[in-house]
Amino acid sequence: PLRPDPRVPPPQPPVRRVLERERGTGGAGPRSYEARAAFLMLFGETHHLKLAGGLSVAATVAGVKGREVLVQRLGADEQGLEKREADGSEDYRGGAEAVAVFGFVQDEKVRSAAEDALITKLQGSGTGAEGTLVPLRPPPFGFQWREWLYKDGYARSLPDSHGGWGAQVRIRIERARESRPDNGSGGTQGGLRFLVEGRDVESMDASALLEPCSAPTELYALRPREALLIRQAFYAL
Repeated sequence: PLRPDPRVPPPQPPVRRVLERERGTGGAGPRSYEARAAFLMLFGETHHLKLAGGLSVAATVAGVKGREVLVQRLGADEQGLEKREADGSEDYRGGAEAVAVFGFVQDEKVRSAAEDALITKLQGSGTGAEGTLVPLRPPPFGFQWREWLYKDGYARSLPDSHGGWGAQVRIRIERARESRPDNGSGGTQGGLRFLVEGRDVESMDASALLEPCSAPTELYALRPREALLIRQAFYAL
């Protein structure tokens, strides 16, 4: 039989090659897409609000930096209004009552009022409330939440709709300090400040809350029988 060439490294099991490839590509930070997606997982819920004068709107944090809150007027039917009046809920979402009128509100006075109502709603209620609890959803693929956020969330783990237990974190929105009334339009100039567990988060960019999923730091040689079993299980044709 031919002797192996000592200058050629011996073939490695496929499992080892996969691990080395993962370790070589791990550690990349989130792109703008993942950063925005993570932000929307925390703040992107639609809130139905009642403004002064009886105007009902839907406010969603899903815009762009500097204009984060998208506002739509809500249509209403008699059944929806009766339901809301009966149970006292301002967030009734059933039937045509929750249908948003096509297009987003451009009137700065209405937008400012909707932002103020949303800020008030997310302040929370009760003594010492510092925000509203929201589910800590799974982060974008390939990333995990920072350890402090994950641990703080599970400290308030509550039953979820699927019968399991889910992490909860507190979010809050505030007016930035430089915000000031805009006498021309009746709205408010200046940006919004977003907080998760009391820490500032960049608008539409939650990259500071993400870290890449851990890549292997050590590789262990498999015994021949273990390597054979794994190759047969995962690489069989």
